[in-house]
Amino acid sequence: MVRCCYGIILGRSIELANDPGMPYGQAVRVVVSEILGAPGWGEGILRSAGALATWD
Repeated sequence: MVRCCYGIILGRSIELANDPGMPYGQAVRVVVSEILGAPGWGEGILRSAGALATWD
């Protein structure tokens, strides 16, 4: 099973924003990447709105 979860680094621990849906003690592989300049809510639709301007 592959799942993408977001979280916050707390020293040597990571607190996940959501339940990963795996049993306690399950071995997992973790790939950590930094989220740089995450857009705020609604910015994605504002960036794509210009593409719809030419529709008739």
